[in-house]
Amino acid sequence: MLSINQHIREKIGKTELGVLFSSKDFLEFGERSVVDKALSRMVKNNEINRAARGIFFRPKKNRFVGNVPIDIESVLNLISQQNGETLQVHGAEAARRLKLSTQMPVQTIFYTNGATRNIIIANQQVKLVHTSNQRKLQYAGTQVGLVISALWYLGKEIVTPNMIKIIQNYLSEEEYIMLKNANLASWIHKTISSAELLV
Repeated sequence: MLSINQHIREKIGKTELGVLFSSKDFLEFGERSVVDKALSRMVKNNEINRAARGIFFRPKKNRFVGNVPIDIESVLNLISQQNGETLQVHGAEAARRLKLSTQMPVQTIFYTNGATRNIIIANQQVKLVHTSNQRKLQYAGTQVGLVISALWYLGKEIVTPNMIKIIQNYLSEEEYIMLKNANLASWIHKTISSAELLV
């Protein structure tokens, strides 16, 4: 008969390298405190890496860089699934990704409908900022959501019809229609309409 530690180790052994798993995945084998101790021991022995509190992965190695760093957003996605919350890229980072701004955010920030808090992911501090504005969280995790977040952040003084034309190049025709039909501030809808009048 396998011990709790052996059950945990066996299940982890079947997990692909670099794929995230949670301490909650092992509660079938024993109490949370026992599971946490077993996982902490494996982290100490360099068998697994801790991505964030309660989230781990088997390190994937690359002959050039050594251990491949974990993707922060994949960790956040798992956290949001476990907590039943929505996370959206902060407007400053969204604008940078869309090349609408050259400013590099000092800290990684995401909007959330959960509590405002700081979490450590792969030794990097990530700030989750609560928003009760559901319109900012529309299409979270998609290109359309990225655009919506950027538009809210930049504001009506900066967002012009020409900028909407630039944004349109980042979206498929279907995504652009989704953007137009989204629940947006009236000034965003007006700017989109003005962009469509441009040649």
